[in-house]
Amino acid sequence: MSSERRLDFPLDIVPKVGSLNYLNDHVRWIRMPLPMSLNHINLWGLGSNDNLTLVDTGMHLDDTKNAWINLIKEQNLTIKDIVVTHMHPDHIGMAGWFVKEYNTSFSMSRSDYLQCRMLSVDTGDNIPHEAIDFYTQAGMTEAQIKTFIERFGFFGSISLLLIYGFIIQRIIAIGYQSKNNFSKLYCFGFGSAFFIYVVVNMSMVLGLLPIVGAPLPIMSYGGSAMLAMMIGLGIVMSCRVYHQDLFS
Repeated sequence: MSSERRLDFPLDIVPKVGSLNYLNDHVRWIRMPLPMSLNHINLWGLGSNDNLTLVDTGMHLDDTKNAWINLIKEQNLTIKDIVVTHMHPDHIGMAGWFVKEYNTSFSMSRSDYLQCRMLSVDTGDNIPHEAIDFYTQAGMTEAQIKTFIERFGFFGSISLLLIYGFIIQRIIAIGYQSKNNFSKLYCFGFGSAFFIYVVVNMSMVLGLLPIVGAPLPIMSYGGSAMLAMMIGLGIVMSCRVYHQDLFS
């Protein structure tokens, strides 16, 4: 195809930002605003107006929120389910608002959800109200609570890194203390794998590596990953108990 030729689309009419077009009885094409050179995102509504499944939600902005409120009112939409395709803020941004305001269900892949949870925890902006209420009832002053909110994300991240550093150090130390080859090799190998999982997962969160299925040890919610990690730590503890044995 010639580079001079534009793409041909099957539809001549596209929805304006903050509105929707009916493609057929069960598919709605929705556009919401973005504050950048690409000034919109395409979203999709599946089903009927009284039982709509929304695919992606738009960026969490006041303009987007107001556009959704107006659109839901004008079109008399009842959104029951939210499906988020991936973790980018223009796709997942309004999902929490829909769940809270309209009590919708929410679905997305586990790996993307966990990355979003880690990123939201480290902002210091989204401290759970239950935590603030707890510390208020415990007698903390407004100034102390403000400091807690400001430092929550940083403190949590540093604490987690220190805990991981301690665990890895103990695993390697047990390997050095062991007198048999199996314990040494196992502890060095498991400690290295533990370290790699932490580095790869946090690099994904920071955007330094592409997103893959590497779990964050102990923290990631996954049956097989958690079971394997607990078995691995159990064998390390066994190596510590029998570190004086000379069998190899």
